[in-house]
Amino acid sequence: MKYRVIKDIKENVYSVTFEVVEQSPEFIEAVSDRGQKVLNVGGKFTKKIIENIITKVPIVDEKGDPVLDDSDNPTFNEVSTPTEREEVLLNIGDSFKYFPKELPFTKSFSKSQYNENVEDVANLYEITLRERIDKLIDELKSDVDNFSGTSEYIR
Repeated sequence: MKYRVIKDIKENVYSVTFEVVEQSPEFIEAVSDRGQKVLNVGGKFTKKIIENIITKVPIVDEKGDPVLDDSDNPTFNEVSTPTEREEVLLNIGDSFKYFPKELPFTKSFSKSQYNENVEDVANLYEITLRERIDKLIDELKSDVDNFSGTSEYIR
């Protein structure tokens, strides 16, 4: 199975197109046996963001007393703790297409709608849809047909 992603910008509209390029006989047989998979081309699209939170920790001596600087003020070490959060860049209603039957399809994002984030939104859409498509392809490839075949018996 081979698919292609085509990205284009025209008049501040960022378009992402997904299309099937090639299907192996085994893949075609898997789709014939198990049916079309359903691909969600909508939903919530989130971006992981890692931020460092800086905390000041007092420096203490062996007795547990604060270490003071030349002005008799306590001294501190700064400790950085990474935290991860998700930011929703795109939240569109769920929308479904049969895979691979309903490819190609195109999703467009306008600069007037998403402002300066439009390129990030289009790239996130592409990455997320590729992950979803890859998962469906893996499901079809792993669902081996152990039932079909011909048996002959002579008695």
